[in-house]
Amino acid sequence: MRKSGYILALVITLGLFCASSVKALAAPHFVFSPTTKAVSSGEELELDVKMESGTVKVAGADALVEYDTTRLDFVSVTAVTSSFSYETAAFKATQPKSNQVYVNMMKPDTESMLNSSVVSGVVYKIKFRAKSSGTATVKFVCTDAMINESNILEMSGQVPEDKISCTENVNGSYEVGAVGGITNPTSTPRATTTAATLPKTGSTGVTVGLMIMGTIGMIGAWFLKAL
Repeated sequence: MRKSGYILALVITLGLFCASSVKALAAPHFVFSPTTKAVSSGEELELDVKMESGTVKVAGADALVEYDTTRLDFVSVTAVTSSFSYETAAFKATQPKSNQVYVNMMKPDTESMLNSSVVSGVVYKIKFRAKSSGTATVKFVCTDAMINESNILEMSGQVPEDKISCTENVNGSYEVGAVGGITNPTSTPRATTTAATLPKTGSTGVTVGLMIMGTIGMIGAWFLKAL
């Protein structure tokens, strides 16, 4: 009976470890940090653009950022290259839209793209200046598998393939005209629904985690019955 109890405890421990590992391996995405902040008119707002590639080895990436021009003026965009060996480029777009900022990071040649690594951290900093009161949104323009928008690329043979999960991107919302604190980012996206569509049912990680916990429960019940 004591031996069965030890086995049950081991099964539960392993199950919890597996469930936490599934949650940690998020799909590739971008995050603004901070995600929310209150600023006064005329004050600068500096945002970190973070990349979380999960298990994807990043051959290159683009972030197409769209912002509210009625509330914010673009100031500057700067690459953060201290931790990553990528060639970078960044600029404020003028065509087709003037309310977008484009940032890019790419390995210099095919060989280095094939030998790339995972990325987790800040890759760019973008500065805006607040100008008029209200809520200013800053978001990643993103459609899965559309490489002319935000993307995170991994080599598939000799060809780069977009691996980004647009629904995992964490956008920003900022209050202009108020003074307040900062909310730290989370990798859990905020669900959005409309009257014409049903909300999504959740991520694969959550589903797999629930399956693991259900299996643990069944095994635990079997052991308790055996006792």
